[in-house]
Amino acid sequence: QALRLYVPNLLQDHSIEVRCALLEVIASARLEDYYTALIDGLGDKTTREAALKGLARLGNEAVPMLTAVVDNIKQSDLTRMHGLTAIGQLGTPEAIDALVSRLLTSWGAMRRNLLKTLLKIPDDVGIEGVLTRIGRSGVEAAIEQEMMYVGQLCAAAVDLDETRLAGAEGDLIRQSLKDSIEDAQEQIFLLMKF
Repeated sequence: QALRLYVPNLLQDHSIEVRCALLEVIASARLEDYYTALIDGLGDKTTREAALKGLARLGNEAVPMLTAVVDNIKQSDLTRMHGLTAIGQLGTPEAIDALVSRLLTSWGAMRRNLLKTLLKIPDDVGIEGVLTRIGRSGVEAAIEQEMMYVGQLCAAAVDLDETRLAGAEGDLIRQSLKDSIEDAQEQIFLLMKF
């Protein structure tokens, strides 16, 4: 109880070491009132490692908090990515379920980050989790989605060549299409690892 009195002030401390130590204390003492500090710690480069360690210490108790971060489009992409990393580091069946359940409904950077997170889970647990939960046909469906997307992007790039859309705006659109094609191709290659 005495610790709870000091937590709000210590969270504002100027010392990075104090804030990092406090995040680990919050997790080890299971101070539920201050779990949001662990989530906030993901967004700060100086406290990210301590927040990840603390969230890992919470185990499956952290999964709902982390999925809320991942699903919140108001969070920065970086914070959402670190939320995925934290879920992946848990490596529990519940954590794998949380990642896989978002795989077929996510697009773009989120899907790519999900795939990378699943592939990084040690001992191929992420790969096995995907195959167990959505099967080979689910992976093939995701690859097919990405290939259709690449096809549509390529068609748009052909339709919007320099003769049809000139100027700086046209160049920006073509560059954006090129970047999107490369991203989708990367996702296809990641999916093929499953």
